[in-house]
Amino acid sequence: MTGISAISPNGRLVLGDDGLPTKITEVGTGQVAGRQRVLQLHAWADDENVIALGCAGKCEDEFNNGLVLVSVDGSRMTQLAANRDSNGDGAWRWVLTPR
Repeated sequence: MTGISAISPNGRLVLGDDGLPTKITEVGTGQVAGRQRVLQLHAWADDENVIALGCAGKCEDEFNNGLVLVSVDGSRMTQLAANRDSNGDGAWRWVLTPR
């Protein structure tokens, strides 16, 4: 993942690529700052937390997912939206915009 949205507000960390588990690395050293048990990292909430696409249960089905707030080290996760089948008929799509 590249681009300014991948870099933390304080400029120290960068979001990694999609895939379970994801990772966040330090910009200056490339060292892994933390790994998260989510499918995709989408946007920084602040310097310590990221809005991500998390999977339901034990991640048996990548299409059964929902938005979560996850800490850089992956130790804290808060569900932000209900899990739903993103591959089913009538599936809704969320949109993140700058504020």
